[in-house]
Amino acid sequence: MKLPALLDYQQAVQVPTIAFLDDTLRRSAPRLTPLGSPAVASGGFALTFDVTVDRRRYAVRCFHKQGNRLQERYAGVAAFVRSTQLDCLVDVDYLPRGIRVGEQVLPIVRMLWVEGGSRLNDWIDDHVGDPGALEQVRRSILAAATALRRHGAAHGDLQHGNILVKSDNSIKLVDYDGMYLPALHQYGAAEQGHRNYQHPERSNQYDPSLDLFASYVVDLSLAALAHDAQLWKEFNSGENLLFSATDFAEPGTSPVFARLERLPMLAERVQRLRRACGVDFNAVQAALTGTAVPSVSRRRAATAAVAAVPAIAATERAALLARQGDEVTVVGEIVATRTIQRRGTITFLNFGDYRRGDFAVVAFDRGSRDLVQAFGDPNLLQGSWISITGLITVFSKQSNPRTVTPQIELRRARALRVLSAGEAARLLAESAAPSQRTPTPAGGTNPLPVAGGMSSRAASGPVGNRLDDRLSQLYSSPAFGGRAANARPVGGPTPGHQAASAGPGRTTGGQPPSRPPSPGRHARPGWPGPGPWQSPAPPARPVHPTHPAPQRPTPPGTGWPAGAAPGNAAPPHSHKANAALTCGILALLLGLVTEASFVDVMIVCGFALAALRFGISSLSLRYGSQAGFAAAFELMLVSVRPQHGCHAAGVAKGQRRAAIGMALGMIAVPIAFLMAVVR
Repeated sequence: MKLPALLDYQQAVQVPTIAFLDDTLRRSAPRLTPLGSPAVASGGFALTFDVTVDRRRYAVRCFHKQGNRLQERYAGVAAFVRSTQLDCLVDVDYLPRGIRVGEQVLPIVRMLWVEGGSRLNDWIDDHVGDPGALEQVRRSILAAATALRRHGAAHGDLQHGNILVKSDNSIKLVDYDGMYLPALHQYGAAEQGHRNYQHPERSNQYDPSLDLFASYVVDLSLAALAHDAQLWKEFNSGENLLFSATDFAEPGTSPVFARLERLPMLAERVQRLRRACGVDFNAVQAALTGTAVPSVSRRRAATAAVAAVPAIAATERAALLARQGDEVTVVGEIVATRTIQRRGTITFLNFGDYRRGDFAVVAFDRGSRDLVQAFGDPNLLQGSWISITGLITVFSKQSNPRTVTPQIELRRARALRVLSAGEAARLLAESAAPSQRTPTPAGGTNPLPVAGGMSSRAASGPVGNRLDDRLSQLYSSPAFGGRAANARPVGGPTPGHQAASAGPGRTTGGQPPSRPPSPGRHARPGWPGPGPWQSPAPPARPVHPTHPAPQRPTPPGTGWPAGAAPGNAAPPHSHKANAALTCGILALLLGLVTEASFVDVMIVCGFALAALRFGISSLSLRYGSQAGFAAAFELMLVSVRPQHGCHAAGVAKGQRRAAIGMALGMIAVPIAFLMAVVR
């Protein structure tokens, strides 16, 4: 079963009365970013949305990757949480029929939002100079891991993103996709955990020892920071605390191991961790407790550990759109910066022409302040090569809903790494070609069951003429699988993208760049020539300035009706939406100035009916013939409710014009009758 992508879920949650099947969540409103899109976080197999119901916040986890027996797992986790009442866990509900996206009915996980909780790495950012607070949180995490082991359980993915620190320095663990419980042993491992916290030999192990290595890494990192706060600036990348997967793969050459061994009070513990990296996974506990365990000789490449997160060129828009909802590393050259004021300060770092949907890094209010504090004027970053690791989200501008832009939100400036052109080229060359990547969850899992093992068709029921199925079509993308194909080809730059295309971010035929660009205004000083890490190859064929740029295919969710040719003209449904709005306005104006004659009232009714007809016809062209009057009326009601975020990408301009026209027409009729009676 093909699962919805990030954009599909974002569109759905903006209209909760239609999307959610849970009575509580039907009354919810999603938290929006300053750009008007639903805020989202990623973890494991799911995307997490922050929704509010009557001032009570929930975390709603929607699955975008296939999982292994998630219904049975979360049923067991829910029972475990309720029976043990551990302070470090959050009550959880698995809803097999939770959300409707298009014609699919899919499961979700609903959890209470941890109020006042900050991710561990964000909390450290604010308390790195407070040894007492660091020690208190360290003990809280150690107590939580010990309590789970005492019950024969393990979280399975202890890392900074799954540890939330509250204002009183107590902690909560979230994301239970990979949790081990004795009752779940038969299902096997669901994931392998975050690469920067796990033993190099962890693969499909599934037992109570899953957290031993990760909890030791977290504990040692916090203890080291309590003694030397400078370590945070030296070794934290935004995706770890102090250690990385490369350090565990090659502890003998690791700078962080060498640095921590110089701290007398921690030297013995650091040496134990170093020895544990070289033993089999089953011997980790003995190595961490100081027992002599023989090391195992194995071939291990540091780059193989890092490759868990692929490096993709910022100019590879198709590859980035295909990875929406995934964590990736993006490498490219900043060609322009922009700062605006909208519900705070928003800073954009553009890697091409943002008006055409090229990749951008966006920093909202706090991220913008952190960026200024770290780099000064953001304009100084223009022309710099950078790498950033984060969640790929997408944004569709209201004025141009057909253009979908891949982006990463910059939460902390430390996640932005400034590179030389040579370093950028090497990083891209060491990573596999983006076109050959197939995004899969860690640990290679089995398909996700829907509604207790039923197929998606069985779970959603027959389409028929049911109102809820007709409404669901209003907010579904035409196809979930066409995102990569719907983006700009990556074979060569268009005239509007030449400033961003000359560099290590541009590849030809899926291979890394291997020689500098032709002399001219596209060449940049310091471009790395062919070296031992790459072989010479012909340069990409340039696009002549007089040649027309390749036409961008229509992005998903905004397709044209069958038989309609895209071009400069507006689509047919847009014309009918304009007609609906015009008739609605005329009906309202005539209703306000009408005389007492029966003919005047009938004219108003005629314009009102025309507005309804044009509006329904527009929506039918846009979404198909099954979008009948009832579905159009529901859209009309929700389209005038801004608290559902309908000004964002989920509801296009033409939809609102049609809805407003129908609403004005319906309002004009009673007004006309009332004015006739009064006069």
